[in-house]
Amino acid sequence: MGKKEMIKNETICALATTTGGALGIIRVSGPDAISVVRSVCRPVKETIPANTDYQRFLSKCG
Repeated sequence: MGKKEMIKNETICALATTTGGALGIIRVSGPDAISVVRSVCRPVKETIPANTDYQRFLSKCG
Protein backbone atom coordinates (compact mmCIF):
# COMPACT_ATOMS: atom_id res chain seq x y z
CA MET A 1 0.00 0.00 0.00
CA GLY A 2 1.40 3.38 -0.99
CA LYS A 3 1.67 6.38 1.30
CA LYS A 4 -1.29 8.18 -0.33
CA GLU A 5 -3.49 5.09 -0.01
CA MET A 6 -2.58 4.64 3.64
CA ILE A 7 -3.35 8.30 4.43
CA LYS A 8 -6.65 8.02 2.56
CA ASN A 9 -7.72 4.98 4.61
CA GLU A 10 -6.73 6.32 8.05
CA THR A 11 -8.96 8.09 10.52
CA ILE A 12 -7.12 10.85 12.34
CA CYS A 13 -7.80 13.15 15.28
CA ALA A 14 -5.68 16.25 15.69
CA LEU A 15 -5.72 19.48 17.65
CA ALA A 16 -6.65 22.27 15.21
CA THR A 17 -5.99 25.18 17.60
CA THR A 18 -3.03 26.15 19.71
CA THR A 19 -2.80 24.92 23.28
CA GLY A 20 -3.45 27.21 26.22
CA GLY A 21 -6.31 29.16 24.67
CA ALA A 22 -9.91 29.46 25.76
CA LEU A 23 -11.13 27.35 22.85
CA GLY A 24 -9.94 23.98 21.65
CA ILE A 25 -10.97 22.56 18.30
CA ILE A 26 -10.28 18.95 17.42
CA ARG A 27 -10.30 17.91 13.78
CA VAL A 28 -11.45 14.37 13.03
CA SER A 29 -11.33 13.06 9.48
CA GLY A 30 -11.22 9.79 7.63
CA PRO A 31 -13.52 6.87 6.93
CA ASP A 32 -14.38 6.19 10.59
CA ALA A 33 -14.61 9.84 11.72
CA ILE A 34 -18.34 9.82 12.46
CA SER A 35 -18.23 6.60 14.48
CA VAL A 36 -15.21 7.86 16.45
CA VAL A 37 -16.96 11.13 17.33
CA ARG A 38 -20.18 9.31 18.23
CA SER A 39 -18.23 7.04 20.59
CA VAL A 40 -16.89 9.97 22.63
CA CYS A 41 -19.61 12.64 22.33
CA ARG A 42 -23.21 12.67 23.44
CA PRO A 43 -25.84 14.44 21.32
CA VAL A 44 -27.36 17.62 22.72
CA LYS A 45 -30.94 17.32 23.91
CA GLU A 46 -32.13 20.20 21.75
CA THR A 47 -30.93 20.65 18.20
CA ILE A 48 -29.52 24.07 17.39
CA PRO A 49 -30.37 25.05 13.80
CA ALA A 50 -27.45 25.50 11.40
CA ASN A 51 -26.09 29.04 11.04
CA THR A 52 -27.46 30.03 14.46
CA ASP A 53 -25.76 32.81 16.37
CA TYR A 54 -24.84 30.74 19.43
CA GLN A 55 -24.81 33.70 21.86
CA ARG A 56 -28.29 34.72 20.75
CA PHE A 57 -29.47 31.12 21.15
CA LEU A 58 -28.14 30.96 24.72
CA SER A 59 -29.80 34.23 25.71
CA LYS A 60 -33.17 32.83 24.57
CA CYS A 61 -32.67 29.74 26.74
CA GLY A 62 -32.38 31.46 29.89
